[in-house]
Amino acid sequence: MELKNKTILITGGARVGQFVAEELLAAGAKLAMTYVRDKSEVHTKAKGYQLDVTSEESVQELLPAVEKDLGQVDGLVNMISIFTPDPKEISYADMQKQFTINAFGNMLLSRLFAENAKQRGVKNAPIVSFIDWAVDHPYGNFDIYMGAKAALRHYLMSLQTTFAGVIRVVNIHPGLILEPPNFPEKQKESIRVNTPVKQIGSPEQAAKLVRTALELDFLVDNIRLAGGQQWRHRLAS
Repeated sequence: MELKNKTILITGGARVGQFVAEELLAAGAKLAMTYVRDKSEVHTKAKGYQLDVTSEESVQELLPAVEKDLGQVDGLVNMISIFTPDPKEISYADMQKQFTINAFGNMLLSRLFAENAKQRGVKNAPIVSFIDWAVDHPYGNFDIYMGAKAALRHYLMSLQTTFAGVIRVVNIHPGLILEPPNFPEKQKESIRVNTPVKQIGSPEQAAKLVRTALELDFLVDNIRLAGGQQWRHRLAS
């Protein structure tokens, strides 16, 4: 898909989303970006929309609002996520919160996008989503997060089959590309030395991969941006 003058919706524009926005704007795309409370998460050259993925009504209203302002949405980039360790005592509410934000909201929006594309007679409209390399090689104490991310991945792969020819799904599985605030330098170095490429990724690399995923009409399925981090436990610590 040629991105020039195409409308791309990015959900969850903070941090890495800003780099993705820069890359897509450079390609000539028109951008819509969501935020929860702080509108500064939206790129200055993008149109901002408040979105609460824990509210079904908020998710249902998003696509019509973007279409009213920018025209049909040509591509969807799912980036909304929270990365939270398991509490010492896990409750149903803890599970529900992480699954709602990390999975259910993205699932519903992707389904609505697919239905909209089918109604318009669109072929292979791209849905690009950020998952996590570790869903196949999970680390401990993030069980709920891992479960939610895995659920999203498999839902999207199933959605692609249901809407074959209408949408195409690309799931990006990043490793460490932009550490959270106060991330221990010792832990970052441990990750670096335990990757075959001996380096940490970057948000710029993630942004380029999103652009490629949107542009290449024959690209589907799961892609890793992890520098081989799935093998880190096999290397020297």
